[in-house]
Amino acid sequence: MGVFSKEGQGSTFWFTVPVKISTQQTEALKVHPAMAGKKVLVVGASQGINRFLQAEMSQWGINTRLATGEDEAQQELSDSVKSQTPYDLIITNMPIDRAVHLGLSSTLFNDPQWLAIPQIILSSLAQRGTATTLNHSKTYEKVLFLTKPLVKKSLYLALVHVWHLGSEKLADVTVLQGAMSSSDEAMNTVLLVEDNNVNQMVTKG
Repeated sequence: MGVFSKEGQGSTFWFTVPVKISTQQTEALKVHPAMAGKKVLVVGASQGINRFLQAEMSQWGINTRLATGEDEAQQELSDSVKSQTPYDLIITNMPIDRAVHLGLSSTLFNDPQWLAIPQIILSSLAQRGTATTLNHSKTYEKVLFLTKPLVKKSLYLALVHVWHLGSEKLADVTVLQGAMSSSDEAMNTVLLVEDNNVNQMVTKG
């Protein structure tokens, strides 16, 4: 750690942190051959997420299309029905500044022509734990919540799961499907020993 400083110009602080290379990002995945040719629509994601999804899924032979919002997504889905090239999956993104963003998901599940298409919803850990999100996942069985930030392996396992391609287990810390019943919630109590207000707030959700 050090600092460079010049009077009237300001200071520059620097430090070095030794870290290990993540084995999760370099881990080789045995790609399921049935993924090749699948068609995925990504809705409302940031440029960074779009780049990540396109880069990873293209390596697995998956065709990805992007839609900036709900109107564009519904138009794209309608066009795919007309051209008889339906989508195999819809990935929607919940913006970090919105508590709930599930309108498109509900609309699609309530339309017979799109009901069969599985959905993956990208959300933060805090969003994933809200009552609205839990109720949504309980109501619509074909939806799966994937926690941001995304990593290659959790994305791959989520795809395997929604397309029923294998028996690989999903990581509990990154994926949520279904919701706890009220009886389950009542049976579990957690004692948190933490004096940091921010950590307490994050734990409470």
